[in-house]
Amino acid sequence: MNSFPLLFKSPLFWSLVALALIKLLLLCCISNELFFLDPQIDGKRYSLWAQKIAQGEWLSSQPFYQEPLYPYLLGLLYFFTGAHLWIMAIFQISLSLSTAYLLFQFTARLFDSAAAWASFLLYALFGMLYFYEIQPIKTACVLWTTLVFFHLCLLKTKKTSLASGIALGALILLRGNTFLLLPWLCLWKWIHHRALVFWMLLGCLFPISLTTIHNYLACGEFILTSYQGGSNFYIGNNPKASGVYMPLRAGRQTPEYEGPDAVEIASKLAGRPLQYHEVSQFWFHLAWTYLWNHPAEWAKLWFKKALFFFSPQEFADGIAYRFFRNLYPWYHLFFVGYGFLWLLAFRAFFQLQYRNPTIQLLLLYLIGTFCSLVPFYIFSRYRLPVIIALLPFAGFACRYRRWLITALILGIVCEYAIPWDDTPSYYIFGNLYLKRYYSSQNPQDLKQSLHAYQKATEKNLPFPEAWTAMGNLYLQQKNLAQAEYCYRQALQQNTFFVKALYSLAGILLSKSKNDPPPERKRMLQEAQHYLETALQEEPNSYPALANLGMVYWNYWRLDPRSETALYRAKYLIQKALQLQPDDLQLQSVWQTLQKY
Repeated sequence: MNSFPLLFKSPLFWSLVALALIKLLLLCCISNELFFLDPQIDGKRYSLWAQKIAQGEWLSSQPFYQEPLYPYLLGLLYFFTGAHLWIMAIFQISLSLSTAYLLFQFTARLFDSAAAWASFLLYALFGMLYFYEIQPIKTACVLWTTLVFFHLCLLKTKKTSLASGIALGALILLRGNTFLLLPWLCLWKWIHHRALVFWMLLGCLFPISLTTIHNYLACGEFILTSYQGGSNFYIGNNPKASGVYMPLRAGRQTPEYEGPDAVEIASKLAGRPLQYHEVSQFWFHLAWTYLWNHPAEWAKLWFKKALFFFSPQEFADGIAYRFFRNLYPWYHLFFVGYGFLWLLAFRAFFQLQYRNPTIQLLLLYLIGTFCSLVPFYIFSRYRLPVIIALLPFAGFACRYRRWLITALILGIVCEYAIPWDDTPSYYIFGNLYLKRYYSSQNPQDLKQSLHAYQKATEKNLPFPEAWTAMGNLYLQQKNLAQAEYCYRQALQQNTFFVKALYSLAGILLSKSKNDPPPERKRMLQEAQHYLETALQEEPNSYPALANLGMVYWNYWRLDPRSETALYRAKYLIQKALQLQPDDLQLQSVWQTLQKY
């Protein structure tokens, strides 16, 4: 009865209230911004997936390509509250506040209250968390579940070991690479609570078995959680790998394409249709073959990814946090970054008592996370869960004032002095403004979209998506010369970029109509080359099939005796209409061709 009044006297309670108000105030400030209203890439995929689940589509017709737990949690939230991004953000802010509370208690138990307050403050000033927790992205769930697992793992009963296993299984269903942490965590459990290892593994098996059953019912194949492991491993280990994410097909780095592309390309290279479990095995085999035959490149690549793991540099998979922070200057107040935490934690490592089981657990988690990411590729938000293990050490190191000041200066320098690539962020904002223009018809949105695409191409970095998007914009404005220039710039950066190939071919096809026969034939041949290249990359590309059909139709109009051109035109246009039967212009061409 006396505990409730004491709650209001607790400094931690009022600190959490203050943190909640700050988070809600920041949410209010950006709630009408395009960034918040229209999630992109993974956020868009998770939100749409969750809406389907909320509408009753609990079982899908295919096995999972991405880990499914977060969309199902979000779908459950949408089921009870409706698909409102505000509610999603408030839910994740609540998780973040709960994480702050658990972090304080965990650090206080491990070290002392001074370290706990320091870790709490560092968590509250870690700017990237504010960026991710308001998006439909799993980061807040992963951090909270990780800390819950740590708390449960330290307890020595069968029930808590079972619960810690369930939390670990949930982590695996949130971030698939966590599966590679299992041996490290089992090792710790075996050393300290040997009799409880079985119960932790049993608990871990429960959530994983649900996805395995779902996948078996969906396709009749034994797939443990998802089938993206092989393609992700290949993305991080191939002749063109850079240590960060690169899509299997350029310009198709969104989740709705990743799974189908992995299946289609693997089946094409294998020479036969592959089952889902074979797709993952195929990509693993292809990557390991490359690494085995190129050991020097293997060593260089993995060393590079190891450096990326510790680097303060941001490796964004969409809009970069630094770009976002420059748009909304008040986020500069939250100056704690990834590199700063590592600098503080390294100081603590020299003062630790390594026989402490909790310290051993945190260190094994850090080592395991490192070993689970470096074989694949590095993203900022993929490595973000390690801050849960770093923050207690960083809080402990804050008592060393000289080192704290040194780390603070170096951390701020790293945050603001290290160059970063804002090209993808400008490109995404260009898409957002263009999408709003289509609904509002506000010319200002069109200007902002074009400006964003121009900024994305200023540095002339290899990003053909931006040049192609700008070309599409000029094409809509009937500026064929500028559009052609943009498409050719895109192809200079990537000669196999499909969207630029079929768009440039479409311009050549349009321009050829008014040219004399020799010049017209030359343009048609150039367009044919681009379209055939596009179809080698994407055999079912509707624009490429339709345009190539039109090329052959124009060949036939130049030479009506060419039966081959007429046959190819009919075949390609018919195939294009099978993909998009509602294209009235193509239907008209098809009806004309049927007369011959």
